[in-house]
Amino acid sequence: MMYEMGTSKVWVSSHWLRLWMPKKKQQYFIETWHGGLGFKKIEGDIEDELTEREINTGKYNAELIDLLISNSAWLTAIYKRAFWGYNGEILECGYPKTDSFEKIAHEKYGEIREKLEIPRDVRIVMYAPTFRNESETEIFRYDYSRVIAELEKKTGDKWIFLLRLHPLLSKLSSDLQVKKPWFRDVSDYDDMQELTLASDVFITDYSSGIFDFALTGRPGFLYAPDLEKYTEERGLYFDLRDLPFPLCQTEEELVTAVGLFNEISYQTQLEDFFAQTGLIRTQDSAERICKRIDAVISECSR
Repeated sequence: MMYEMGTSKVWVSSHWLRLWMPKKKQQYFIETWHGGLGFKKIEGDIEDELTEREINTGKYNAELIDLLISNSAWLTAIYKRAFWGYNGEILECGYPKTDSFEKIAHEKYGEIREKLEIPRDVRIVMYAPTFRNESETEIFRYDYSRVIAELEKKTGDKWIFLLRLHPLLSKLSSDLQVKKPWFRDVSDYDDMQELTLASDVFITDYSSGIFDFALTGRPGFLYAPDLEKYTEERGLYFDLRDLPFPLCQTEEELVTAVGLFNEISYQTQLEDFFAQTGLIRTQDSAERICKRIDAVISECSR
């Protein structure tokens, strides 16, 4: 890796580089970040919560970056404020990970289900909570069968429950196993975007994945039993009560929200939210970034 980075013209990363990674003057660094629209405060917006090393790493990277990729006016404003005085270029073009997301959602739906070996007549609800610093899994535990029962009652269809823990917590998923045919642990599945495209309902607490999922137009719910504690410790950019996704802090509230879900109201709230954040829904962000890379390389070869 050191050799490749030392000899390449363009770097593209979704995370900060380590302090020991030098950058030559003629090299070009594109930082895509890794969340897009997200709940949790980052970098300079939570400076008091960061270690000295984390702050130094952030400031070091802010000096290295030549181009930041943004998917919304909302995110661009955060970059300008939270990324340690960064005043370089920001390309507001959307994210490659959701290029054509709306367009291919239906097409990929069946294809990914075949990989998961889930019959087409069985619908999917995925629970994908975000990372916690603690190694406890109890916060993720509730009676999943009640959600399945309520969905089957509401829709008349058969459902399966997928559990997807954060990659850094996936080894703990065995603590949450339910030995029932309607339950599947997919914490080790490689591609979160595929799971997102294949799901009919998405449940999370504070994962930005729900904003990707919302591009499919399908129902999303927030189950956040530790909302007050998490907000105090981590800080959130949004008041979860103002989002399109029904907010639930108890198992009973979650089951009730599923049963009372209103599709028409949800779609209206989604569109309003996307307009407020300036979300870019595009099919060509990867193409635009590649053109920039080509231009940088061409300029270097002259």
